[in-house]
Amino acid sequence: MIADSLSGMSGTIVPALVNHLWQSTLLTAAVWLLTLALRKNRARIRYWLWLAGSIKFLIPFSLMVILGSHLTWMPHPSPLRAGSANTASYLAMEELSQPFTSEASQARAPELGVASMPARVADFLSTPPVPAIVLTIWLCGAIVILGRWTSRWLRIQEAVRRALPVLEGREVEALRRVEDRVGLQRKIELRLLPASVEPGIFGFFRPILLWPQGISERLGDEHLEAVLAHEVCHVRRRDNLTAAIHMLVEAICWFHPLVWWIETRLVEEREFSCDEEIALHCRQPQIYAESILTVCEFCVETPLTCVAGITGADLKRRIRSIMTPRVAELTLPRKIMLAVFVFTVIVVPMAFGVVRMIPLYGQILHVSGPKPSFAVSSVRPSGPDEEWPVQTVRPDGFEAKKETVKEVMIYAYGLDFARELSGGPKWIGTDQYDIQGKLDDAQVAAMSKLSPDDRDEQMRLRVQSLLAERFGLVVSFQSQSLPVYELVVAKGGLKCQKSTFDSPVAPSGRPRLGSGGFQMPPPLPPPAGSPAPPPPPEGAHSGEGVMDTWGWPFWLIAGQLAWQPELDGRPVLDRTGLEGRYDCKAKWSREGSNDSAPSFFTAIEEQMGLSLKPSKGEVETISVKRLERPSTN
Repeated sequence: MIADSLSGMSGTIVPALVNHLWQSTLLTAAVWLLTLALRKNRARIRYWLWLAGSIKFLIPFSLMVILGSHLTWMPHPSPLRAGSANTASYLAMEELSQPFTSEASQARAPELGVASMPARVADFLSTPPVPAIVLTIWLCGAIVILGRWTSRWLRIQEAVRRALPVLEGREVEALRRVEDRVGLQRKIELRLLPASVEPGIFGFFRPILLWPQGISERLGDEHLEAVLAHEVCHVRRRDNLTAAIHMLVEAICWFHPLVWWIETRLVEEREFSCDEEIALHCRQPQIYAESILTVCEFCVETPLTCVAGITGADLKRRIRSIMTPRVAELTLPRKIMLAVFVFTVIVVPMAFGVVRMIPLYGQILHVSGPKPSFAVSSVRPSGPDEEWPVQTVRPDGFEAKKETVKEVMIYAYGLDFARELSGGPKWIGTDQYDIQGKLDDAQVAAMSKLSPDDRDEQMRLRVQSLLAERFGLVVSFQSQSLPVYELVVAKGGLKCQKSTFDSPVAPSGRPRLGSGGFQMPPPLPPPAGSPAPPPPPEGAHSGEGVMDTWGWPFWLIAGQLAWQPELDGRPVLDRTGLEGRYDCKAKWSREGSNDSAPSFFTAIEEQMGLSLKPSKGEVETISVKRLERPSTN
C-alpha cells in the first residue's frame, strides 16, 4: 500500500523536488561567482551570500511563485501569441525554472516548442519502484547524519552540564568589559572546562562561553580581551543559529555535495568576518594575531559545527589578513551586482508566479510544431431534437452539440470577442454539428496532473487539432487597430455587489447569454457553504435585455457585454481597475421593443454603475484561410 501511495505521488512530487535541487544548484553557482567578484570586499557580505545559498535548499522557489500568484493585479491581460517575444520569454522562464517535468508536462513541451530532455530524469525517478528505493536511501542517510550530530551534541551538552560556572575573576572581568564596549545587553555566562578544547560559544538564545582550564595563564590581559572579543562577536552575529540552520540543510540534502562545500565556505567567511570586525577596533592587530596562534597551540578543534570558536578557516590567510588589512569598500558596480542578485532571487520568482496565474483563456492562440490531439474524435450534423447549443469540457474530453464551427473556434482559440474572427465560408456560422473528442486513459491521467489553467490550455489545443484534422481548418493571425469600448466605473459609483462565490457560477442548464452566445467555462456548482444561485431571471434563456452574473471578474463581464447586439460586435476592454468577483444585474429594452425598461447604455450605467466609452485599441484577430465540410462518422 505504501508503494502504491508513493507511485501515485511521485508523478508530481519527484519532478518538483528535482526542479528544486536544480534551482538551488544554479543559485549556488551564482553565489560562488558573486563571492569571487567580491573577494576583496568585506567577508560578512560573502558570508551572507553563502548563507542565502544554503537557505535556498530549504525554500523552494515554488513557494515564492505561489506568493506571487496571490499578487496578480492584471484583471484581463492582452493575449499572448505564440511566436511573440512575450511567449518566448514566458516559455523560457518556465523551462529554465522547471526543466525536470512530469510526464504530463513533458507531453506539453513539444507543443510549445520547448526541449523536454530533462523530463526523462524525473520520469525515471517517478517509475515504480524507484521512488520507494530513493526514499529509503534518503531516510537512511538522513538518520545517520542526524544520529551522528545528536551524539556529538549530547556529549558536549553533558560537558557543559559538568562545567564549573565562573562568577568572578580575571576572565569574567575582561568579558564584562568587552560586553560593555560593544553594547551587548544580555550577559554571557562563562563556564570552565577541564578539556583542551578551544574557547567557544554554546547555545542560541542563552549563550554560554566555554573556557578551557589553563589557557588564561598563557594569555596576557590584552590577548585575553582579544579572544573574548572574538567570542562576543559570534554572539552578536548569532553564528550558532545560522550554523544550526545549515546543519538542517545538510541533514535534508546530505546527498548533494554542494551543501558540504557551502559549510566550508560558511565557516571560513564566518571567521574572516569576525577577524575583520575585531581588527577594525583593535589598535594593535599583532596582539589579536598572537592570541589566535596561542589558542591554536593550546587547543584542538571543537567537535561540533554549531559551536562558534576562534579556530577554523585558513590560519595562514587569517593572520595575513589581520596584519595587512586590505578590505575594499563596495563600489557602485558591485552594489548594483548585489542588488541584481537580490532582485533575481526574491522578485523574479514572485513575478513568475504573477505571470503563471494570468488567466490563460485566449492567451496562446497557436503554437509551432505538432499539437496534442484526441485519441478518438467524431463529427456529425446536428439533429433537430437538440434544443440548445452547448459545449461541454469534461476530464475525458470535449463535446459540442448543435454548435457551428465558428462557435467551436471561439472556444478553441480562446477568443473573447466576435470581431476577432473573420473569413471562411458562409456556413461557418450557420451549419450546426455534434463534435466530440475523447481522451484515452493515459491522456486523462496525464491531464489530471496539470493545473486547471494548463488543462484548459491542453484541451483547447486538442480542439484546434480536431478542427484542423476533420475540417481542414487553416488560419492566420494578425493584430489590428479596431474600434472598442472601454468598461469603466460610472461617475455615480459602482452598483455591482462583491460576490460570495469563489468561481464564476451559472444556474444549472442555463445557456450562454447575449447575441450569438457567450463563451465561458462550464457551469460550476456553488462552493461549499455558499448560498445557491438565484433562479434565472425572466428573459435569461433568450438573452433579450437581461444580464445577471454571480462571482464573475470584470474582465469576464466585459466579455459578456461584447456579445450584446447594441455594441455592434465591438470588443469591450476592462478598464475598471477592480479586482475580485462581483454579482451584477441589469435589464434593458431592445430596439423596437415595447418594454418600459431603459435603453442598454442607460441600464448599464444606472443599474450596474458602469460606463462604456468608445475608443480604439489593438486586437489580435484570426482569419480563416481554409475550411472544408467534414466527412461525418
